Amino acid sequence: MINSRIFVFLIILLLPFNYIKGQDHAGEFEYLIDSHPGTIDNAMKDSGYRFVRTDREHGNSIQYWWNADENQCVSIEVDNSRVIAVLNVSEGECYQTDDTSDSYQSNYIPGPGNFDAMSVAYDRGYTDGLRNRSFENNYFSAKLQKSAYTNGYSKGVKLREQGEQNSLSAIANYRKLEGVSVRQAYAVLQNDGFQEVLSHQLGGNSYRTWFNNTTGQCINTVIRSGYVNEILISAHCLEN
Repeated sequence: MINSRIFVFLIILLLPFNYIKGQDHAGEFEYLIDSHPGTIDNAMKDSGYRFVRTDREHGNSIQYWWNADENQCVSIEVDNSRVIAVLNVSEGECYQTDDTSDSYQSNYIPGPGNFDAMSVAYDRGYTDGLRNRSFENNYFSAKLQKSAYTNGYSKGVKLREQGEQNSLSAIANYRKLEGVSVRQAYAVLQNDGFQEVLSHQLGGNSYRTWFNNTTGQCINTVIRSGYVNEILISAHCLEN
């Protein structure tokens, strides 16, 4: 009886530590709290982290950074042009799971100027989830792209259920550009305050990522044969 009580006590004692390992304050970066988002990039890179992705939740921007040497994923939440939280989060938030490999860590480096196949998969899933489309990760054959699509889809569904109007309104406002010529579509986006921040070529398509600093909206134009084939909501705009 005594042994069983001790066992239960030890389990209860260890539960907080398991939680903290999944998500706790990143003490190394506490100094970033209340700082301007423009300080994030250098601070994280100087500490051996690389940018993974940006999400939006409840109107806030959340950046995810990965350190392969320490196997650590850090999230940085920004609200009203200031950092409000820096947390150690699960590896999965940085796409690092038991299914990943060394080739994944060396090849997947999304961020400014390096929007790649994993980013495309995530954004397509993100958009499908927001648009309430069916789950279709058979767009992709690579296992890691399927995983990125799944993560994006889950995030899109979550935001749709929360009624996240910023991304939903971007879908409603810019689906009209699908089928429009590149020149005409880009003129509309620029007139509405969007700036091109990333570009990528993949599978015969050209992907241009656009960010509106005023509204916080981030979208991808998928270009094929000189026309906008599809508009995707993107999670890959870095805010400065």
